[in-house]
Amino acid sequence: MVSWRVLVILKFVLSLEVMPRFQASLEARGAWIHNGLKIVDHGDGERSMRTTQAIDGEETLVFMPWELAGTGAKGRETAMGQDASCLLDGANEEQYLAIWLLDLCVCNMDDDYLKTLPTEISHLPTCWSAEEKEILQGSQIGAGLAFRDMQDIEFCQALRERNEQFDNLLKKDPQAWTWAISMVRSRSFCFLTSEGDDEMKQYGMFPFCDFLNHQTFSNAKWTSSLESSALIISSRFCIEPDTEITISYGQHLEPTGSLLNYGFIPSVFGAETSAVIRFDGNELCPNKSSRKFNMWIRDDGRYGEQYPSRERGVQLSIGAESSAKTALSLARVAAADDDILDAFIDRYKARKLEYEKSEQAKRKIENEQVFHDQHDTDDSIICADVARDVMSMTNERQALEILLNVIDSQLAEKFPTSLREDLYEASHADSINARNAAKALASEKLVLYHWRCTFFRLQNCLDEYLDSFDAGIHYSLVLEDLLASSIRFVPTLIEALESPSSFMLTVDEEEEAVVLQQVTPSSS
Repeated sequence: MVSWRVLVILKFVLSLEVMPRFQASLEARGAWIHNGLKIVDHGDGERSMRTTQAIDGEETLVFMPWELAGTGAKGRETAMGQDASCLLDGANEEQYLAIWLLDLCVCNMDDDYLKTLPTEISHLPTCWSAEEKEILQGSQIGAGLAFRDMQDIEFCQALRERNEQFDNLLKKDPQAWTWAISMVRSRSFCFLTSEGDDEMKQYGMFPFCDFLNHQTFSNAKWTSSLESSALIISSRFCIEPDTEITISYGQHLEPTGSLLNYGFIPSVFGAETSAVIRFDGNELCPNKSSRKFNMWIRDDGRYGEQYPSRERGVQLSIGAESSAKTALSLARVAAADDDILDAFIDRYKARKLEYEKSEQAKRKIENEQVFHDQHDTDDSIICADVARDVMSMTNERQALEILLNVIDSQLAEKFPTSLREDLYEASHADSINARNAAKALASEKLVLYHWRCTFFRLQNCLDEYLDSFDAGIHYSLVLEDLLASSIRFVPTLIEALESPSSFMLTVDEEEEAVVLQQVTPSSS
C-alpha cells in the first residue's frame, strides 16, 4: 500500500509547474508579489528566489497576509490539535503548526502549497543515520539533538494514544511527524507577540516567502506583527537583476540552532557560538556532610532539567562575561576551605543588606523583612551568588586550576576527535552531513579552547603579580578585560593548529568573529 506522503511526494516533483497558478491564487486572496521575482529549482530539493529585474532599495517584494499562512492557532482547531491540547504537557506552537500541516495533507492533498514543500530532508540532523549522529557525540549539538528526538518521540506516543487519526497516520508513514515538524522548524517565521505582561513566540508558515534562503549579510529583510496582519519582505538596498534574494535567519545565527533547524552551519563564528562546560559536584565536593556540599546541591535544577543532580552546566560563548563569572563562582566555592567559605558568605550578606537599604531596593521590595529572611540565611544561599568576586589569590588560583581541568577533561573525554581533525573533516568528509557535523564540533571546541587560553592567561597573571603589594588591583583589571575579550586568543590558536591547507580559520576583527574559510589553491 502506498502511503499518503509518498503520493504527495510524487506530486511534488512537478512543484514548480504549479507556481504561476499558485502565485495567482495567492494574489487573488490578498497577497502581493513583485513581478521582478522568480523561483529557481537547483535540483536535489534546493530552490531559491531570484530577481528578473533591478530592485530599488527599501522596496516591498512580498506582502503576505497572515490569513494565508499556516499557524498554530489553525492547528488547534483541528481534531488532532484539540486532542493535543488535552495532553498532560499540552503542545507548543511548533507542534500545533505541524499538526495543521499534517491535517492539510490528509484533508486536502491537492493543495498547491503542499506541492511547493521539499520532501528531501536527509540534511537535517533528525533524519541523519546513526553513524552520522554518532559524530556529534559529546557535543552541545549532539545533546540538543538527542533531547529534541526524545521530545518528538514522547509527544507522538502521547498523541497516538489519544487520537486515532494521528495513530493511523503514523502507521501508514512512521516518518510523517518527522517531516511535518521539520518543515515547521526549517521554514516557519517566528516572532514575539505580547499578551498582557507575557511575551509569546508565534510561528507562521507563509507561502512563497519560505523560498528565501539565509545569508548573514542579506539583501532583504522581513517584518511581521499581528498589528500589520501580514509578513512583509523588503529589500535592504538596490539589487541587480539575476540576483538571489536572501534574508537573515538570525543576525548572529549560532551553529547549534542552524544545524538542528536548517541543516547547515554558518561560516562566521561570532558571539552567539557557544559551548557548555560541565561541573560534577560529586567530584568537586566529595565531603557530603560539609556546608560546601549542601550549598552546591541547593541550586539543583537551576542550570536546566537536563542535568542530573549535583551536575552543573554553564553555557559559555566568546566574550560572554556574565556566564564566565558564573563558572568562576562555582569553581571558587569548590576550591574554598571553611574560612574562605565563611568570608564569601559574610561578604554576600553584607552586600545584600546594603542593597536592601538603598532607595532602589525599597521601591522594588514591599516587605523588606520577608526578603531578608528568605535570602540572607545560610540555608538559602547558592554558589553562583556568593563568589562573583575574588576572595584570595590562593583560592583564585585553585579555582582557575579547576576550570582548566574541567575543560581539558571535557576535550579529552567527551569528544572523539580533536579540533585539528574536525577542521580536516570539514572539507574532506565524504558526505555533506559529516562535513557539517565536523564544522559544528569545530565551532564548539573553538569556544572551549578560547576559555582555556583565557583561564591559563589569568593563572599566569596571578603568578606574575604574586609578590606585588597591589596584586589584587592588577589581577582584577586583567580579569575584567579578559573575560569580556572577543577574539584575543583566537589568532594564536589558529596559528598553533596549523589548519589543513584546504580549510582554515581567519579572524574578522571588525565583526569580532571567526570565519571558516575555504582556501583556493594557487596556480603554479
